[in-house]
This record gives sequence, structure tokens and C-alpha cells, in this order.
Amino acid sequence: LMHNSSSSANNRFSRSLRATSFLLRDFAEDAMVSTIHRSLVRLRLGGPNVKAKSQFRPRA
Repeated sequence: LMHNSSSSANNRFSRSLRATSFLLRDFAEDAMVSTIHRSLVRLRLGGPNVKAKSQFRPRA
């Protein structure tokens, strides 16, 4: 009985751990996608980084 209850608690713990890892992976992917999207939008709008690079190009 004691072993059975501990194994069920273990199963519950591993299941919650798996769910947490899934949530973390989803969150990380969302953060990565939003960061990439933001940088793409900044490049398309011609942010300060792009202007600085285009200023250096004619001199070289």
C-alpha cells in the first residue's frame, strides 16, 4: 500500500513536470517568435541599426 501511494504521487509529479516543460517550451517559442518578428519589423521600417550600416557603406 505504501509503495503504491508513493508511486502514484511520483506519477503525478512526473506528469506535472512534463506539463510544465511543455508550457515552458511553448513560452520560449512564443518569445523567440515575437523577438524575431519585432526585429524583422524594425529592419523593414529602417531602424537606427540599418541607417548606421548604410552610412558606413559609402565610405568603405
